[in-house]
Amino acid sequence: MALEVERIMCDLQAQFERLTALAAERLEAMRTADTGRLARCIAEENVAVQAVAEIEKRRITAVGRLAERFGSSERAQTRLSWLAERVGGAIGDRLASRASELKSRIESLTKANEVGRLTASSLSSHMEGLWRQAVQVLNHAQTYGRMGVVGAGPAVISAVDVRS
Repeated sequence: MALEVERIMCDLQAQFERLTALAAERLEAMRTADTGRLARCIAEENVAVQAVAEIEKRRITAVGRLAERFGSSERAQTRLSWLAERVGGAIGDRLASRASELKSRIESLTKANEVGRLTASSLSSHMEGLWRQAVQVLNHAQTYGRMGVVGAGPAVISAVDVRS
């Protein structure tokens, strides 16, 4: 059971490494305004997140079984460090190491995603400011409405008598 948990932790670690690399690539795509690359990154991130969800289901089952074997009342919520202590030996050391590495990867990904969020927010504000400036400069004739589109002027009713 401990070996199964270790394999699952390796799978999780690989997915979080992938997500961290994709977060860096997404940031570079934003920096270079490469919308195609950005879309690919987001699609790949979605696939990786789904993979993490599937692996997490396996982890919950495996950790729950191992925790039950060692008498943990926490079941699937049992900390891996607690299990590693009970397993002991080389496998216990590897489990503790994997848990520590995974925690570090998750923290790294969280920071990378926060940088991406701040970058996207800053870029959005910058683009909104550029749009407002363009509208202000180009709207000397007051043709743009509040939504930034050409607004219809007042209705003009006219007719031409073509019979006479």
